[in-house]
Amino acid sequence: MRLFLINLQGPNCIINEEGEYINQLIHELAKFPEDEISLLCLGVGDLVEQEYIKLKVKRKKISINIVRFFTKDSKSIKSPFDGTIQEQVERFKEFVDLVVKFLDLQKGQIHVLGRGIILDIARSFKEFASNVEHHDPRKVLISLFGMDSVDLSVKSEEDAKIFSQLKKAEEGALEFGDVIILHDQTLEEQLKELYPDVYSQEKIKYIPPPKDDWTDTIMKYREIYRSFI
Repeated sequence: MRLFLINLQGPNCIINEEGEYINQLIHELAKFPEDEISLLCLGVGDLVEQEYIKLKVKRKKISINIVRFFTKDSKSIKSPFDGTIQEQVERFKEFVDLVVKFLDLQKGQIHVLGRGIILDIARSFKEFASNVEHHDPRKVLISLFGMDSVDLSVKSEEDAKIFSQLKKAEEGALEFGDVIILHDQTLEEQLKELYPDVYSQEKIKYIPPPKDDWTDTIMKYREIYRSFI
């Protein structure tokens, strides 16, 4: 199985608990050498565009492919979240476009992990795939870590525009995502309330945060992945 995990954060640029979770997830998935794991993340500063992280699992060396996508301002920032919220949104939209074009040339399952603008990968990929000559039937999995539209304080016309874009990304994730993975069950009530027209109970999968042992968590992820092979 070939799998593309997508998040803004990656090795050498882990900013918060979300980044730590993704970092641990790819290391746990790499313990299954029959799978090929790639992490697509945002490039910042002087980090290289592509590298392979070597892990030793059961006496075998396993490589995780890290692919970084550099936006117009990537070289001048140290974190995906540098700058104003307006600058971040423009950066993340550019990241989405770059990732979608990359995925069109690749084969493998797609798993978007995060919140906010990058959730728009689900809609953008499905719309892009339907317009090319070779229709791409791949599924898109979404791990939702929160709702940026709920957290945003709208105080200006510019804030209102950003709020609208966040809502579009969140709604698109529910509509075009084939599976919505939640780690916090309270998010489900928010989804029902905010997006009743596209909310689907059948798409929701709950994977609780692991405590000390990732075994059950990884088995649940792999079960979902393999249901789409």
